[in-house]
Amino acid sequence: LLLTGVVSVVCMTIINKKTTEITEKSIPMLTATQELRTNMADFRRMTLRHVLTEDTDGMGTIENELKVCSEEIASGLSDCASRAESSEVKKMIENVNSGWNTYLTSSEQVLLASRQGEKDNAMEISISSSSDYDTVADQLAELAKYCEDHAENLATESGSAFRSANTIMITIIV
Repeated sequence: LLLTGVVSVVCMTIINKKTTEITEKSIPMLTATQELRTNMADFRRMTLRHVLTEDTDGMGTIENELKVCSEEIASGLSDCASRAESSEVKKMIENVNSGWNTYLTSSEQVLLASRQGEKDNAMEISISSSSDYDTVADQLAELAKYCEDHAENLATESGSAFRSANTIMITIIV
């Protein structure tokens, strides 16, 4: 009976550790990554909307929205970096950050050309920077997939610990 209790406590500790890691680390990182993907897509859409806008008041409104969105992205990148524990995830986040900065530089050129009324030039810059955006989007998708797979692996390990405990308990009882 004592052995049954010890096995139960050990297995429950393993299960608790895995589920805690899922809820406190993997899922929040996945959520932060998905929010970044959404915010970056919104930023790109607003940049293109700026190019299509003719009046300066409308451009000003969009520029204010872009500033807020840019701050949300910076905060999201910082949040992801603070949550990263493995060197692999840290490297992924560094790559996303670097790629985003590259895209942001191009985006600033798009906005400048648009603000100066050089709409064709703004569109050309935007089109040429689309590969920079695609790279960042792909990197974020890779990070999200990594986080999702990590959470699934932890859930599988937790399930395995439960099944092992069940088997051991039945063996001890019988």
